[in-house]
Amino acid sequence: MDERTARFTASTLPSGQFLEVRILWPAGMVSGIASTFYSLESIKEEEVGFLRGIIEKARRAQGDARNARSRVLKSERGLIMKATTSAYLLNIVLILSPLILGVLIAAINKDAINNTEPFSRQVSRVWS
Repeated sequence: MDERTARFTASTLPSGQFLEVRILWPAGMVSGIASTFYSLESIKEEEVGFLRGIIEKARRAQGDARNARSRVLKSERGLIMKATTSAYLLNIVLILSPLILGVLIAAINKDAINNTEPFSRQVSRVWS
């Protein structure tokens, strides 16, 4: 290698991935007409702008990921609350059902003991 040779390697670049290489050299090193559009300073400013854009894009992506995680957590919390509420209601039903059934059976038995009317008439009276 010498001062007039530029060499670069991109050994981990995936297939189909874009790669851009900029090489700057001192004026007069090559023959031809020098660019009036680009200067060393304008190229440096452009590169800094590219980097700022990449950093801003990464920050937005991080914010979007945080927001998505937050939405998922809120959704999960809501589902947990619904499941917990359902479990509480189910427990109440499981606890109260035998109690209510016991009270109803006791009431029916009390009426049956005190009532001499045949059961079939009692049922038809209730449903009529």
